[in-house]
Amino acid sequence: MRANKYGTRSVIALLGALLLILFALGAFVRYRTQLTREFSHMVTDSLSTYTASQASEIGERIDSMQRSADTVAAVLGASAPLDEARIARVLEHVQPKQPACTMRYLPLSQLAPLYPDKTAYDRVLGQLRRGETVLTEVTERAGDFFFSTLSPVRQNGVLTGVVCCQADAERLTHALQQVLLSASVHSYLVDSTGALQLPPPPDSAAAALYARFRTQAQGADLALYQAIEAGGVYTLQYRVRHTQPLFAATAPLGHNGWRLLNLSDAGVIKNHSGKILRYTVRVCLLLGLSIALLMVAVYYALGRQQRRLRLSEQRYDLLARFSDTVLFEYDFTTDTMVWSGNASKVLGLINIRMTNYERDGQESALVHPDDLALVRAKRHEPLAQGTIDSYEARFRLPQGGYRWCSCQYQIIYEKNEPRLLVGKLTDISTHKAREARLRAQAESDSLTGLLNSASMREETEKRLREGATGFFFVFDVDDFKSVNDDCGHIIGDSALLAIAGVLRSAFRGRDLIGRLGGDEFAAFMDGTEDVDAAARKAHELVTQIGAVQLTDAPGLRLSASIGVARTGAGATDMRTLYAAADRAMYIAKRKGKNSYHIETA
Repeated sequence: MRANKYGTRSVIALLGALLLILFALGAFVRYRTQLTREFSHMVTDSLSTYTASQASEIGERIDSMQRSADTVAAVLGASAPLDEARIARVLEHVQPKQPACTMRYLPLSQLAPLYPDKTAYDRVLGQLRRGETVLTEVTERAGDFFFSTLSPVRQNGVLTGVVCCQADAERLTHALQQVLLSASVHSYLVDSTGALQLPPPPDSAAAALYARFRTQAQGADLALYQAIEAGGVYTLQYRVRHTQPLFAATAPLGHNGWRLLNLSDAGVIKNHSGKILRYTVRVCLLLGLSIALLMVAVYYALGRQQRRLRLSEQRYDLLARFSDTVLFEYDFTTDTMVWSGNASKVLGLINIRMTNYERDGQESALVHPDDLALVRAKRHEPLAQGTIDSYEARFRLPQGGYRWCSCQYQIIYEKNEPRLLVGKLTDISTHKAREARLRAQAESDSLTGLLNSASMREETEKRLREGATGFFFVFDVDDFKSVNDDCGHIIGDSALLAIAGVLRSAFRGRDLIGRLGGDEFAAFMDGTEDVDAAARKAHELVTQIGAVQLTDAPGLRLSASIGVARTGAGATDMRTLYAAADRAMYIAKRKGKNSYHIETA
């Protein structure tokens, strides 16, 4: 009986131990699954950001080639005559600035041999004649792969040749571009069908990975592969049974239907998580109590790695969103500012990485002095996590002067402390100029281009509030209604334009000149209280208006009555000043018109 009792207890203990072991194994399996899933998510996000950033950089390289070729083509097109010596000088000047490509001039007669297919040749020739820049397909020659941009050279409107900028296609992508969580990323150039434009070496890891990608994508789930071929930026993870998972990301390059395809073998990530699991199990079996301390250390290490990856993910996500212009990144902890490569061209920077940025005051050489305080205050202004802020300031041009830029930025925090400020600068000079033009149009008279009535009154009132003194002129064209009735409104408009021209030439650039409506004009000449000077100016205006001769109405003679009022105790605002000048004008009309009167009281 006792033996049976002990035997039952042993069985229960064994079963309990077995259950405990099974529970521990289940926990480790679940841990491994979660670890692999987390790694997969991080690789997917990082690969998406990296692919978008890499595609943007490749597109910028192609655009730079096209711009260089277009510039040389424009210079050669303006040369007369176009001889070999001139071509050689231009190419010799440009070539050192484009070390990644070889530039040459091809007469039109040498273009046909490059296109054995007549249909393709006619299509390219048509594009060149329309003034378009052509990007060729990737071609192989002696084991090397090349592509070119062709820019048309036109002289007197006739296509005479092309500037060919040829580059090594293998420089667009590299077999090994990046390492994400110990998994290598291989880059490929493909067309819209997914076919390789730039095949990797036959026996390389990149070639084997692409062959496996084609097999898995077409054999396992064709819809996934078609989604990659459809364009846009996609990142997918999929597997065929009994094979390791595979990551694929693609982004369009914006030229010739080309796309960048990045592949990564996720099996390395799976093995990496498996090693962590086995190491944990061995430590649990061999060290017992030490497993708790080790798990704390592993958890801490993974936490740091996750925070680092999250920081990198946020940074690359922002860079992908801001890839259309000059990008920058400021590190608060090291006082370091890093600019994107095109900042050397846009801002004239020699060094795009600036250490001791705030400490040495390097920002003062980039930002307009009047905007420097705003830029510094914005950088240290508290900003909620995930919030995008912006401001407008003037930044230096390489050739001198400043341009208006819009700065959008976001702050990335680590442990509730600002770590990185990532943003972009966008040129808004054209927008600012358009605003100025629209403002000028709103303030101007549509016929004469002078200030309209509202703007004239507002600007005069503003100067009076600021303490300006001077003389206010009111002009009225004598008998202008008969001009419109007898000669027509077209001649009347011509007369008003001629009088506006007289006023512009008679007054200084700082004086206010406006059309109050109909045939009534006004001017404010400030900075003087000399009545004799005002009288000379009024006499000059009467004489010059009387001397106006219109081409369409040679017999028409114009005259004007002018009233002048001086600022002072009785005329300190626009209403009273205008009323005084208007009274003076009617006094001039009663004198017999074609004269002036000055109200000095």
